[in-house]
Amino acid sequence: MAARMRRLRALAALGAVALLGAARPAAHPIHTTLAVVTHMPAERAVHVNVRIFADDLALGVARHPRPPGAVGDPTARYVASSFALWNPDGTRVPLRWCGSRPQAGVVWVCMRGPLPRGLRGARVLSTLQFALYEDQVNVVQAGTAASRKTMMFVPGDRPKPIP
Repeated sequence: MAARMRRLRALAALGAVALLGAARPAAHPIHTTLAVVTHMPAERAVHVNVRIFADDLALGVARHPRPPGAVGDPTARYVASSFALWNPDGTRVPLRWCGSRPQAGVVWVCMRGPLPRGLRGARVLSTLQFALYEDQVNVVQAGTAASRKTMMFVPGDRPKPIP
């Protein structure tokens, strides 16, 4: 029953995302991210671009624990701890930070990693903002430039296979 309620809340949130479209959030009523995972066969790599509301990202980074002696970009550490991709053989794909850019109330973050055999059989998990919002919904679109599959993640979900 709890899983069904989570799914219903998530579907309601996705409906709200569709209704809101690309409107600039003032104090947005929904908590969502969108990750676009694209396999680049010629590069034998994967590109990951994640859109996160800027205020939510700032809060997530601020509340994310900083290990003693940590170096590097705190946003990169936060995103890397909350988004993961595994090869078909079960090994985690090492995603390398390639920057971020703000755009109208959101931040797009970029990661890249080696993925020689493509996405078929790979698994993905997006837990961004789950520690902050119980109604958080994360959408992941995965595929190639020509074809994508969409997956949805809500708190409590486990890694999902990419079809």
